[in-house]
Amino acid sequence: MTKTEIRHLIADGQLRPAAQAALEYAEKCRLTEPTNALTVLNGNLENHQKQWITGQVSFEEMSRAHARSAAVLTDLLDQLPDSPAPGRKIRMLDEHTYKWRIFWIFVGAKLIVLGRLAYHWGQGGFTRAEFFATLTLLAAALAAHTLVMFDDLLRHEQEHSTRRRYVSGVLARTVQGLIVAYAVALFMAIEWKAMTAFSYAEMNTMLTLVETLLGGFVGKIVARFFKSEK
Repeated sequence: MTKTEIRHLIADGQLRPAAQAALEYAEKCRLTEPTNALTVLNGNLENHQKQWITGQVSFEEMSRAHARSAAVLTDLLDQLPDSPAPGRKIRMLDEHTYKWRIFWIFVGAKLIVLGRLAYHWGQGGFTRAEFFATLTLLAAALAAHTLVMFDDLLRHEQEHSTRRRYVSGVLARTVQGLIVAYAVALFMAIEWKAMTAFSYAEMNTMLTLVETLLGGFVGKIVARFFKSEK
């Protein structure tokens, strides 16, 4: 059952089937904390039902308990990833932890590229004008993405949010692979220029293509995981 179908059950007031489906969904995602919370919620719903049947609670008390349980279930469901990849043993990562990982992978990869550019400048592979022109091009994208990432991460730390969301291992590996491919493509363009396999103009063309194509994917990743302050 999908998250959308579970939400429909909640909207129809069928909390027990919805909670059970959400528990099975969390188990497929291999997420310990949501699974434990949903197990407790299922137990509470069953207990509330027994108390209602035996006349131990009033209609008003049952209605309040139902509303509280629906809110808790909705919040727990929102924390689960949209695609649990049924039947596959995958690992889910806490989204905030993974955001820091993306940040350091991106910054580290870009710094390696910039360091290699500086090295080739020192070895005579780039003139002073070529070095600073290339540095400006590469640093612009680094600054634009890094500022959004860092601002979002700091804001999250200050809010001390206890609400957790998760990212599937498949998505995590795809994102990391795109960032690494982006950095490698930039790195190779600089290497080929330093080895005179590319002219400076050809290197610039390749850097522009990489920033437009793979850089566009990186921009989408930043927009998906990080929110700029408005």
